[in-house]
Amino acid sequence: MADGSSKAMDYNDHENTYEGFIKFSTIAAAVVLTWIVCLAAIAFGGTAGSVLGTILIILSFGGAVMGAVSKKSAITAPGVVLALSLLALAVTAS
Repeated sequence: MADGSSKAMDYNDHENTYEGFIKFSTIAAAVVLTWIVCLAAIAFGGTAGSVLGTILIILSFGGAVMGAVSKKSAITAPGVVLALSLLALAVTAS
């Protein structure tokens, strides 16, 4: 049955959960965008695009882990990989 002695909402726990959700969402968005750009590089970049796209997809996992354990900015490492993938797409698809 339900426990009738629950305490009021703990604001600190709520704030920590919210911050974790925002951090995860930011990292996930950057990684998914990286994958989309890398897949475009693989599709339209020939051999060089395929190689760079594959390498950058693998690096995106490392960037996601680095962003998850970072205390300051969660988007820095995944953002760098995203920028590199955009550069790879621009160089190989032209």
